[in-house]
Amino acid sequence: MDTTYFGRQWGIMVLYDARSKRALTVMAIKRETNAIYTQEVAALREKGVVIQSIICDGKSGLLGVFPDVPIQMCQFHQIKIIVRHLTRKPKSPAAQALRALSLTLTESTQAAFEAALKRWYEQYAAFLNERSVNEKTGHSHYT
Repeated sequence: MDTTYFGRQWGIMVLYDARSKRALTVMAIKRETNAIYTQEVAALREKGVVIQSIICDGKSGLLGVFPDVPIQMCQFHQIKIIVRHLTRKPKSPAAQALRALSLTLTESTQAAFEAALKRWYEQYAAFLNERSVNEKTGHSHYT
């Protein structure tokens, strides 16, 4: 389930069934809210649709709205968030390695990706924990 906006005034919310390859809900909305997603999932359940899992964009708070359904943030959206923070051409070796690792997300199992992420963190732990001291205030911060 996701919403695509056409300008700032409105968007189309779609709840899609991957098995039947058809849209179950399509509606024009002015603003995407967790309440609308909740309402539409409830309406589908009332029609007898069994919700086996949900893949969504990770909208704030949405991952916790359906505690009885396995829910996952879309891998495309995960990668877009990572790239937004790292940029397309990161400068540090740690950021370059993390970006390369993030691009393997769609080809990895959860266990393999988590293991690779742990190895990345161990390799760059000293860099990530490096601190500098502000000479004026005496406070330290991550470099």
